[in-house]
Amino acid sequence: MRFKGSDHNRGIAVDLTILDRNGNPLDMGTAFDEFSPKSHHTYIELSPEVLKNWLLKTTMASIGLYHINTEWWHYTWNGKKPPVGKWVWDCN
Repeated sequence: MRFKGSDHNRGIAVDLTILDRNGNPLDMGTAFDEFSPKSHHTYIELSPEVLKNWLLKTTMASIGLYHINTEWWHYTWNGKKPPVGKWVWDCN
């Protein structure tokens, strides 16, 4: 049996943002999980402040994680994908 799952299930993808020194999220142009064109890395009709905050992309790339174009918050390890685990959560 082949198990299906995302890169999150494999432990090689993260969703994240940048916080200021007080723990407040920086303005990235949209909310997390807003699936609109404004969330795309190619969308540039944003304020200079928001565009400056997109240093997240270059920072993550510098450590070997890559982005997907449609989600500013999603980064994945750029290596061999491990299989999805075969264990089941006990939800009781």
